[in-house]
This record gives sequence, C-alpha cells and structure tokens, in this order.
Amino acid sequence: MSQTRLSRQFAGTASTQTPKKRAVITTQYGSARVGPKGYVSNVVVDYSHRGEGHGHELMDQVTSHADEIGLPLTLNAREELHPFYRKHGFEPTNNPSPFGPEMKRAPR
Repeated sequence: MSQTRLSRQFAGTASTQTPKKRAVITTQYGSARVGPKGYVSNVVVDYSHRGEGHGHELMDQVTSHADEIGLPLTLNAREELHPFYRKHGFEPTNNPSPFGPEMKRAPR
C-alpha cells in the first residue's frame, strides 16, 4: 500500500467540532478533500490503480481524522458508489442533490 499523507491537519478539536481549514489527504495514486464543515469531495484514485485499495486507504484516513475531532461527514455520490461508501459508515439520506444522492456519516 502506498504511503498516506495528510497535507493539512484538521484544525478543529472535539470541543469545537469544526476544523478551521480544508484537509487534503493524498496517496501516491489518489486524493480526497474534506471541507471545514465535514463535506467530503474529490475522492479520486488514478484509473490505472483502481481496485488496489487506494480508495479505502483514503477513506480510512478521512474517517479516522473526522472521528478524532467528532466531525460528522457528508458527501454526494452516484448510486453505484454507495456500496463503497457504506463500507466506511456512510448512509444515504433522502436529500436529493444535483451532485448525486447525499450520504452522511456520524462520528464514532
């Protein structure tokens, strides 16, 4: 597995529950962004390296850092990606969006 790097730490704490900066998590083959209010976007893995666990590695980092500070997460994903995100604790909501159905994850 490639080495994961968190290029900007979540700046919040469990007491504030809101980070002050966007977190960008990168691996050799992909990246993910998390906004200050817990919106996850741009989860991307190089097409030639999909199926090798890099997406799971990214989401493990996203969720573990969010859990550390008690931050709930939200994302929008195409229906065919819901099984992937469910493995990381996200559940679909009934909130439609032009960016795809919304999914949420409570901190653990």
